[in-house]
Amino acid sequence: MGKIGDAGFAKLITDLVPDGQTEYKETIIAGTLYYMDPEYQQTGTVRPKSDLFALGVIILQMLTGKRPNGLILSTESAVRDGMLADILDKSQTHWPVAEAEMLAKLGLSCTALKCRDRPDLESEILPKLQEILHSITCAVSLKNPKSNVPSHFICPIMQEIMSDPYVASDGHTYEQQAIRAWLKKHKVSPVTRRVLPNSSIIPNHSLRAAIQQWKSQSAHAKAWNGR
Repeated sequence: MGKIGDAGFAKLITDLVPDGQTEYKETIIAGTLYYMDPEYQQTGTVRPKSDLFALGVIILQMLTGKRPNGLILSTESAVRDGMLADILDKSQTHWPVAEAEMLAKLGLSCTALKCRDRPDLESEILPKLQEILHSITCAVSLKNPKSNVPSHFICPIMQEIMSDPYVASDGHTYEQQAIRAWLKKHKVSPVTRRVLPNSSIIPNHSLRAAIQQWKSQSAHAKAWNGR
């Protein structure tokens, strides 16, 4: 991101000024116009939140796919009028509009004209980004319940998540009821189609525990998303 937006002012402060000093003034203004902190453009003063302006512009570009000139004003207008969906990047489909609006508002807050009005990176921006990501992940999981299921949780016979996994003599794990029914009619592996050494099966306790833990976490995520 720093390379895209000519950011890196915060590190510059750390490198050039003593510990405890939170701003630095340059005599020569350098950077890419639409990504430069307005305060820096006017005063040449670099502060810890100077980089956040570029971050905000890049967030808005990611959402809209548009060039940076005039982007802040057009996004502010779209959010204010409830028309954000109209300016989202058309090359992407199925935008999660609620989360897109959250991200747009975050990007706009980063582009506040004064550094003091911008959110803090660690205590505000990063937690908000994590919240947005979690919300989107949960929404995808609810719409496609099998999309994020680990493949080894699925019974090769039933093609469903196992609740009572057992290992057969071919080394593969199956739902107990399914593999018992299979063994009554077949002497070959459901997966390899080779003759099984024997018809014994043993419970896969570790996999069962992993599946139960995954189900518990998924249920918690759905409950959190439904708040």
